[in-house]
Amino acid sequence: MWDYHVVLQAGDRIYDLDTVLPFPVDAVRYFSESFPVQSSLAENYRGWVRRIPAHSFVERFYSDRNHMQGVVAASEYPAWPAITPLHPHAIPLSSYLDMSRTLDDGSRVMPVEEYGRLLRP
Repeated sequence: MWDYHVVLQAGDRIYDLDTVLPFPVDAVRYFSESFPVQSSLAENYRGWVRRIPAHSFVERFYSDRNHMQGVVAASEYPAWPAITPLHPHAIPLSSYLDMSRTLDDGSRVMPVEEYGRLLRP
């Protein structure tokens, strides 16, 4: 079970570096094969999606890697620098993960099954 996972949707394709499905994969297939029927899960285990416009994510997202501290040895951090924002009103990873928060970046939070329905023609 993931506490969070990030994928890229470009048109009707999903790019997920951790999937066992084809890369890229059709978005409808991705959602139907990656998530169990949500009604079969206890409510606190049901998935949520925060859909973030690409331009907002690139301009405003940042991660200082504090979520890795105490979990992964500093020597195991990625070799590349931490992600820094271009926008003066940056949004940290923790804010994106809080599905109860409404952010001013154009993102939208919805249950997994609702997002899956949006993908169907």
